[in-house]
Amino acid sequence: MTIANVTHNVFSLGRAGGTSSPDQDTTGADIVIVGSTWYTPFSSLPTVSDNKSNGNSTALTTQNSSGGGGTCISYWKNPAVGSGHHWITSQSESFSAIGVLSFSGSNLSAPFDQENTNYTTGSTTTQTTGSVTPTSGQNNEVIVAFLSLTFDSTDSSSSINSSFSTPDTIAYQAGNTLGCAISYKIKTDGTAENPQFSWTTSTSNVGASIASFKAAAAGITFDAASNSGDQAASANYTFNRTVTQANPYLSVNVELLTVTGATVTSVTDDDGGGNNALTFIGARSTVTGAGRVECWGLAGPVSGTKAIRVILSASIESVSTAQIHGGVNQTSPIEAFNSNQATNVGAANATVTVTPVSDNCWVIAACVANDTAITAGQTSRNNVSGTLGSGADEDSGLIHPATATTMTYSVGASKTWAIAGYAIRPVADANLGNILPFPWMFWTGGMQDMIGGFRS
Repeated sequence: MTIANVTHNVFSLGRAGGTSSPDQDTTGADIVIVGSTWYTPFSSLPTVSDNKSNGNSTALTTQNSSGGGGTCISYWKNPAVGSGHHWITSQSESFSAIGVLSFSGSNLSAPFDQENTNYTTGSTTTQTTGSVTPTSGQNNEVIVAFLSLTFDSTDSSSSINSSFSTPDTIAYQAGNTLGCAISYKIKTDGTAENPQFSWTTSTSNVGASIASFKAAAAGITFDAASNSGDQAASANYTFNRTVTQANPYLSVNVELLTVTGATVTSVTDDDGGGNNALTFIGARSTVTGAGRVECWGLAGPVSGTKAIRVILSASIESVSTAQIHGGVNQTSPIEAFNSNQATNVGAANATVTVTPVSDNCWVIAACVANDTAITAGQTSRNNVSGTLGSGADEDSGLIHPATATTMTYSVGASKTWAIAGYAIRPVADANLGNILPFPWMFWTGGMQDMIGGFRS
């Protein structure tokens, strides 16, 4: 996912510190970064807070230039934001000024990567920040550079390397505030950065800080879909699927359209070759029991076009639908299975809410109904109608940040349905090891066939 700038500005807070004005519209931001400068002989690092109940920002290393201005970069990850009336407060009795940047598309769990600081005590018109090199594999970071301009310089603007944004700058104001400048660069590679600020009027005791922040993990992508078509009366059949992407995950959803008590015995990929068994994820029967949807999956299916074999407990009408996604975690690919059932009075939606923990996941849902014309509420991947009803599946696309997601199908009046869904996790998932694939680890019995990995 690409980081994008939402807001950027600088604020003079005065001799006793204060609150930024005008208010900032940070709608859509998922990280807020603050560069602070203050007169070090009078005060230590200022406390930076805001009016959105985000607490104090997380401060990185402080740079104290001898006898002059200190610099420090701090941040809030995944903060509360909003349109208008978002302001930043710096508590400092020391001529403070701040630069504020906000971005979308950051890594929500652990955004900070690298930092450095630098300063010059003698008179100068340039200042480098110190070098940072993104951690290996982090090629889409945002680099934030912050400069403290003290006493002698009354420049109202400064420049920086052309690959960085034009700095927002406040000039030194005698008896009121130190000067500062803030700039950023959204990278497309993992090379080192050591930008240099420049200004016109020579000044001494100049400090600078730099920090890098990670983008959200590389996302899951849709690869392909296929289905068996309507199988009028069969207990054993095959259909093809095609895998082209790296780190693939194969989802096979089997929709049973008749015969109470019938189930899926097995699903096998690369039939006649590797004969790789899919893992049962979960299932739900309709209220009448005559319809049923079962979800099966396999991490790392072999690439190319291969056959999927589905074996049922009875020779009945059914549909099997398959989706392949790339960029899925191969060790722990799924989480948050959930399901639902109902018989409509009037026309209504079949709905299931999936609540993932992993950022940048996707949700897959499958529906069975005794309605031959159902419509997906999200991105339809397969939709097959048969004599006794329909079987279909869909996916959500990117979910960022992780949030409860409701998947839907429109179903006609007086029709009965069952729907099941779960989330697939991206390759780089910071939450692995902290969550279970199925958060509801208890048995409910009755028509609920599976919650949390237990199968009737």
